[in-house]
Amino acid sequence: MAQTGTGTVTGIIRDAETGSPVEGASVQVRGTLLTTVTNAQGQFIISGIPTGPHTLRYIAIGYAADSLPGLALKAGESR
Repeated sequence: MAQTGTGTVTGIIRDAETGSPVEGASVQVRGTLLTTVTNAQGQFIISGIPTGPHTLRYIAIGYAADSLPGLALKAGESR
């Protein structure tokens, strides 16, 4: 039986060179309408993500877009 439900992803976007948090970065779950923006500490949370494999895409002014593929969520899971 296929598993249905949603999960949650939290994280911090940081500058790769300095390690400083990136405020105002857009974080999107590819293939969905789910998106958010990081706070002053670079933190984000996206809830309601359907189960299964996903790719997170993030971009901010002054930075190249990047992505994190292979994020697999199970129902009720938080990462």
